[in-house]
Amino acid sequence: LNLLARIEIYAAQVEAAASHSQQALEIANQNGDRVGQAEAYLNISLNSVNQANIDSLIDAAPRAMEVLQGVDRPDLLGEAMLRVAMMYRRIGQMDESVTLCMQAMDIAKRSNDQMAQLYAAQCLGISFVLSDRHADARVYYTQMRDLAKTVQVKQLEAEAIEGIATSMDSKDDWRTAVTLQHEANALYRSVGAPFNI
Repeated sequence: LNLLARIEIYAAQVEAAASHSQQALEIANQNGDRVGQAEAYLNISLNSVNQANIDSLIDAAPRAMEVLQGVDRPDLLGEAMLRVAMMYRRIGQMDESVTLCMQAMDIAKRSNDQMAQLYAAQCLGISFVLSDRHADARVYYTQMRDLAKTVQVKQLEAEAIEGIATSMDSKDDWRTAVTLQHEANALYRSVGAPFNI
């Protein structure tokens, strides 16, 4: 159900994703499955953005981090930290967001988990681009892109390429930025992610 919900999130099927995420959460709660709970909370937090339901994001993202305490899943913890950091951004707590991104990178490096490193790079890339530190953002988005290629996750590769394009300000080569955005859009189309396009 969590995998189905994630596919539905990327395919812009928000109501189906909400229903399947909730079902997955209920089953995980009944069985004391903290990994299943975390995956469901991550799906709920990601889908809440598509639904423009920030209250749901504020509730679900921190819960994902909470249930992962003591669970050896750096990949899920990395994504949970990214979602909480972006929640902080949306409610105006910029310092907390940046701090959490830096903590996520420290944890990711210690764990040597490529998905955790990818999410931490995305977190820092977003933080730097929103702070108008475009060159720093490109460093992390490039790292994210390389990791996404390595682990073969086209959705995240597209997000990284889009991040590189977005980080190019008026002093940079806009033709390259446009070319990169087209490349990202082609990847989004290949995986069926209409919200991203």
